Amino acid sequence: MLAVDWVDPLKLHVVIDSTDISTNLETFASGALYVPDYDLALGQHHVVITVADMAGKAVTAEATFTVSNSGGASVSNLDIADGMVLPDMAEIWTQGTRGDQTTAVTASVNFGEELAFNASGGDVGKLLPLERGTNVVVITAKRGQGDANSYALKLVRTDRYRATITSPEFGTFANGQAQQVTLYVSTKKDEGLPEETTLASVNVNGVDATPFGDPDENGNQMYAVTLSVPCDVYIWALTVYIHWADNTLDQVPLGLLEGYFITRKETRTISDRGSFTGGAGHCLTAPVWSWNGSRTDITSLFANPCTNPDTTITTATSSVNPPTARFAVTCWPCSMPRGPKRSNKSRTQTEVSSPNAPALIAINPLSARS
Repeated sequence: MLAVDWVDPLKLHVVIDSTDISTNLETFASGALYVPDYDLALGQHHVVITVADMAGKAVTAEATFTVSNSGGASVSNLDIADGMVLPDMAEIWTQGTRGDQTTAVTASVNFGEELAFNASGGDVGKLLPLERGTNVVVITAKRGQGDANSYALKLVRTDRYRATITSPEFGTFANGQAQQVTLYVSTKKDEGLPEETTLASVNVNGVDATPFGDPDENGNQMYAVTLSVPCDVYIWALTVYIHWADNTLDQVPLGLLEGYFITRKETRTISDRGSFTGGAGHCLTAPVWSWNGSRTDITSLFANPCTNPDTTITTATSSVNPPTARFAVTCWPCSMPRGPKRSNKSRTQTEVSSPNAPALIAINPLSARS
């Protein structure tokens, strides 16, 4: 793969081990691609690349690389494939499995910058941008210094047909629960052209989808399917398989479910209900008010079926009588002379007699005496 800008494509020459392969290059607006149609011999190889700009100024670069049969960094189980014909989509979810957890995976699109894949365990994935027309996607697995393998794929973004997942949203957390997927697909491909064909069937991740309703004014048919999300995956691409009446198939990853799930969630709600009893008495007699009631303690437990397949959502409720709370009345000023226009006001402060009693209870002032 070569990334070249502002060069004359007729003056791009590549020689590998003294063999000029320039006429075998696939050239694009921003680069060139060469995929040998034979296995290179084991051992070291030498490549010489010469390019020239439109003014004829040439530059030469050389490099060596080694072909080994000892394995090496790898990525497999990709959800994209060379030659895919895609609907008009600006991004595509690209997912695979790396050889081991020391392997880093990157991708470049149309000879652009390297984009690092997200990784969780052995799973790797990344939303890759697409331009209209042919896109050259080069996925590279790297491990340590000098250990790398690259995979070159061509994906074609077209308007030959339409397909979109409408729900769930991209990246929805499945939480181990079955998910209903709704989507639409155009009823025709290459509409109006000699090669026009009609839609035969649709499935998502190998499960047949059921059409519902009539096609809309744009000729799109809605489908629905319920998928059981595997418990042992973290990222799960939603790949749509579209079968046409001419026996052709288009395969396109249109969505993503994330398999991260809640292993356990416990919610506890405590509420207290009751009433106050007692008398104010005289401020010098330290009157006591008591609160009597009940406490409701509700615990809701959600256990994920992936980790606890026999457990469902449960609710436990218990009622207890908490210890009585005692409240001492503080009066002031008790020595104030009493008269028709004088008042002796009192207030309360909480004095909880047990740490298990309600922590905060408000009481209005007891009285105002003249």
